[in-house]
Amino acid sequence: MTTVKTNFKPAFDIGHKAELKVLEHCKQIDPDSRLIEGKFKDYDLIMPNRHITVEIKKDVMAKDTGNYAIEFRCNGNPSGISATKALYWVIVDEGQMLWFLTGSLKNFLKANWKYLKKVKGGDDNSSEMILVKKEDLKNLETWLI
Repeated sequence: MTTVKTNFKPAFDIGHKAELKVLEHCKQIDPDSRLIEGKFKDYDLIMPNRHITVEIKKDVMAKDTGNYAIEFRCNGNPSGISATKALYWVIVDEGQMLWFLTGSLKNFLKANWKYLKKVKGGDDNSSEMILVKKEDLKNLETWLI
């Protein structure tokens, strides 16, 4: 398994900016939309009037690699795509927001598991991620209504 190094603090700040961008978009649809503060692995954002939950990811390396890294385990425990209960999985990439129904994304990953590259990364290489080519997800992308 390949290793990818990151530093938590800068990654957290970049991720939070992505969350704020998605929140701004969601507030146009549901003004009561809000981010979930603190450690909560089920989802990052809720649109309570629409009963929609959202997991938000910013992949800073995607523009250079052409891949999205989707975390599935951290410290040996389910995390990321394996742990979320969000209806939507959103990847913020170079100013755009890519919306996926989480169930469709999970089904794609399961169907292609043996063909997808797995890497370790994050602080102390504690996270395990699947690399998916950007173009492979184009047909899965959906739009938030």
